[in-house]
Amino acid sequence: MVMEDLYKVNSLDNAIQSSAITVSDRNGVKSRLQDNFCVLGSSLNARAVAYLLTSDNNKVIQLEDLSSVEGNFGIINKVEIRSRCGSHPLQQIKLDKEPESFSAGHVGFAIGNSGTVMICENSTNYGAITSLIAPHLIDGQVICLINAPLGAAFEFQHNLRKLDCNTRVVVMELGQLFSGVSLEENGQTLVIQGVHSRVSVGGLMRNGTRRHFPNISTLVKAIVPASNVIERGLSDVVRFVRPALAFAHLLSEDSFSFDPQSIKPTHTFSNPYSWQLIAGLEKEVQAVARSFGCVIPDFLRLFIEYPLYGEGHEVSPQNLKEAFCSHGTGLALGSENSLEVSARVLEADIAETLTLFESLASLSRTPVPVTRSIIDLASVMLQKPLANSGRTLETLGLVGFDLPEIIELINA
Repeated sequence: MVMEDLYKVNSLDNAIQSSAITVSDRNGVKSRLQDNFCVLGSSLNARAVAYLLTSDNNKVIQLEDLSSVEGNFGIINKVEIRSRCGSHPLQQIKLDKEPESFSAGHVGFAIGNSGTVMICENSTNYGAITSLIAPHLIDGQVICLINAPLGAAFEFQHNLRKLDCNTRVVVMELGQLFSGVSLEENGQTLVIQGVHSRVSVGGLMRNGTRRHFPNISTLVKAIVPASNVIERGLSDVVRFVRPALAFAHLLSEDSFSFDPQSIKPTHTFSNPYSWQLIAGLEKEVQAVARSFGCVIPDFLRLFIEYPLYGEGHEVSPQNLKEAFCSHGTGLALGSENSLEVSARVLEADIAETLTLFESLASLSRTPVPVTRSIIDLASVMLQKPLANSGRTLETLGLVGFDLPEIIELINA
């Protein structure tokens, strides 16, 4: 059975019963799956990725009803791409066809009919996702972790090994694809804000990863290959600046505002000591990067080269504060100026990034007092043991490896 016939079947259940791909068929179907994508996730980000892929005439299945659900979506009549802070569309995507949308109960069908699997979920859900998809993976498939945190590819591969999954797949990490996604006009218009022109990409095997860049060319205008996954993760400036500012906000209620009608945001972080905190954090990121043999540009350069690169209006920030403010609501703590938002952002970024960063620093014997202080004080403020609940080297399956072994591993 050819893939075109499979997609013409109106009823998914009938398709599975009458035309299901068996295990013996899987190796023979790989060559016909290159332009077929499965997007895993029930968030607006996942829906945006599915529409971007569909707009390039790819065949897309979105697998929803996973562990983190933002809500059911109605019928979307229009998809608009806007600038980071603009209210007028730069581009409108023609909806010639919708992504196929199925529940997690049909995971075998969705994974078995896809050459590339796009995972749009937080790393805290990687364990559940690997358990869901591992029995259905096919040799040669590409798994792309969208908006991946530091060490995401190692964690995903480790989860597959824990399940004794021997399928040979390529796991790739991608940085943030856009600044934000929202629904307007009673949920009928999907707005993708600030599509990034450059995205950093990394994988566990350098040469193997580069061979699969065409799989993600639909989503990314300019792919910037990182030397290794540690370098890519440490270059994700948003994940370091954001928790530091959220932490400062909780301490001082330093405020910001945003005018959605203006092309220029009006964020105001008036406390200069907040930026001293970030300067200290930047020095620690640089020190840990050097200990792992990585070269990381300064935070300002990272903003200019990634989130702020491209779009209709160019910005040339003179300092980190200007760079942050130019990024718009996607990087900021949300349009709501509330302590609850800051607390939620801080907890999530500590769990996904800062605890693992401190774990890497400890392995390399690099002191990171600013990072440690943020984690400890945030634990007190939020009344949660954040240091014990976040990602660590154990999460990545790297316990027992020394520094030279990890350096050799990431540069394979």
